[in-house]
Amino acid sequence: MARTGYLGFVVGGDAGIVSIDPAGRLGCDLGDLHLHVYDSAGGTVYQAGAADGPISVAVSSDEATDVRIFVTLKNIGDAPIRLSRVVFESADKSVAIQGDMSGWARYKMGFNTGAASGAAPLTVPDNRFFLRGVPYGILPKSVTNMLYYDGTEFSKVPGKFESEWFSALYDFHDKHGILFGFYGVQKHFSRVRVDLTAGTASLTAFLDDSELAPGASRELDPIIILYGSDLSEMLEQYANAVAEHNQARVNPAAIWCSWYSGFYDRVKVSDIRDNMQALSKIESPVRFIQLDDGYQAMIGDWLNTNSRFPDGVEALAKEISQAGFNPGIWTAPFSVSPEGSVYKQHPDWVVRNSRGKPVKAGFIMGRFGPRPYYALDTTIPEVRAHVTGIYKSLRKMGWRLFKIDFLTSAMIEGVRKDPSRTRAEAYRMGMQAVRDGVGEDGLILTGIGPFLINTGIIDIQRLSPDTCFGSPAWMTLEQKLTGDRMTPGVRNQTSTCIGRTFTNDILWSGDADAIVGPGLAPNEAVYLKTVALLTGSTLTIGHDFRKAPFDFSGYDHLLAARGPARVVDMGQVEFPRHLIRAATIDSKPVKFYAVLNQSDSEVSIPVSEEIFVEPFDKVDDYWNGTEVEMRPDVSFKLGPRSARLFVIWMASKSDAAG
Repeated sequence: MARTGYLGFVVGGDAGIVSIDPAGRLGCDLGDLHLHVYDSAGGTVYQAGAADGPISVAVSSDEATDVRIFVTLKNIGDAPIRLSRVVFESADKSVAIQGDMSGWARYKMGFNTGAASGAAPLTVPDNRFFLRGVPYGILPKSVTNMLYYDGTEFSKVPGKFESEWFSALYDFHDKHGILFGFYGVQKHFSRVRVDLTAGTASLTAFLDDSELAPGASRELDPIIILYGSDLSEMLEQYANAVAEHNQARVNPAAIWCSWYSGFYDRVKVSDIRDNMQALSKIESPVRFIQLDDGYQAMIGDWLNTNSRFPDGVEALAKEISQAGFNPGIWTAPFSVSPEGSVYKQHPDWVVRNSRGKPVKAGFIMGRFGPRPYYALDTTIPEVRAHVTGIYKSLRKMGWRLFKIDFLTSAMIEGVRKDPSRTRAEAYRMGMQAVRDGVGEDGLILTGIGPFLINTGIIDIQRLSPDTCFGSPAWMTLEQKLTGDRMTPGVRNQTSTCIGRTFTNDILWSGDADAIVGPGLAPNEAVYLKTVALLTGSTLTIGHDFRKAPFDFSGYDHLLAARGPARVVDMGQVEFPRHLIRAATIDSKPVKFYAVLNQSDSEVSIPVSEEIFVEPFDKVDDYWNGTEVEMRPDVSFKLGPRSARLFVIWMASKSDAAG
């Protein structure tokens, strides 16, 4: 293969911007991607090399440290144009890798918090990130609205894959790879597709039929191409580019949450009081008491409570503060019940379909079934003022942490007041309205919603599907039958946390979702807390302290650690088995090293060779405190669905020198 790591972007008649692996090692060729701009009717309004058309395109690049590409569209015609998408796509079948697919991995970023993400060998097809035997197209719209972006595909064919915003290809035998995609996340949603069987690739910016007026211009989110010898480091390098471009906020918290403590949407004020009082009597890292779904009169009526909270949310915020904790509260800012006061008073505020009817944006599960909701149109100034006003009122009452959920309402497909806005822009406008109400010193934690687009507005990002809904379980019966990777369960939660840990403490503080109390087998509970505490820096606890104590021993040192965990075998296997995270204990440098077995069988796992790159004094089993012999020829026998966590005490610089 002559062109090592080649990727060209054709705008005019020739490949004006070309990227090649500077090391000359990477055995893959992504070919020339030709720029096409499509209108809402599917017509081509700009094509690379064509002289005529109503759209002009300006492209520039910056190659200081990596390749970055900037694209601006301009309407040079006399009439408005509705733009559907902008695509850099293959004109021939030149995309190829050197060698067999078994030696290569790809990274897949899911669109939503609950969408499975991570690296896997190319031999693992995309549908392993979804469901077995269930076509994506038969899922109800109310489900797909909450989890995926339009046109998502989960191919059964190895080597044919897609990823939201960006992707990466990595040769883990030669230890070299390429990462490519969009690192801007504010102007539109984006997707990368590669089909090695057809020899094609594409990068797409979705403009959602947004209107471009005559003489007006639209910038796309910028593109990045980078190369590296370590997949985890490439992902962190990408995260740093996203963080810098979008001005990331990172503020971790330690939270007790009513939802995962078993109360769900039937929570009572006494449940909050009792657990708060119990926590105040013990040593724990918890600093926030977070009231979740179940207090409100109706979805969308966040300042009005039901009969289980007769004194309202302001009184509860004061009680939480007086008990020595920070108050946190759950809302779904862009969702309104068809029966609620917001929709009844302002039916013109919701997103509608082409027939003028309100879009059924999704549903929130509760103990008595799903609760449907409509979506607020965040391009309407009065809607944004309403959203900001809610959070200003809650801040005035004393609430400091805001868990915001079901955020896909703000980017749902439909007709909005401002036709010039993409769905991504409508989403960012709504999120900014929340931030304007919360203020710069308030904390925002997200639940269900699109993932990377939150960078720069929020402080804490959930990394994964829920730990559980109902009784905690490693996998539900449905997940075992279908291979489902998107619904609540410890297997789904922990695997996606591992796949997204590279964002932690770079784009935001990662929330690995709740570490729950009784309900899991002891081995599964250790696996859950090990992965959760290593992959994120925010702690969420779900436990009813009236029923049993909770063991917080060992949490302090892990919570003090900062930065992503290193996934040592990322891409080599579907479910990684080795995590490393640097930290300190009593000012002494340590490394936490986790060995994981997510399978249902006992396995013997050899110690990672990375453990021996730097000298160390000793190794302890972190959860039981016993000293462990760690040699290159050691293997650890792990039972089904289990983990071991070791603390490696690094040698001092003087000892290492000697």
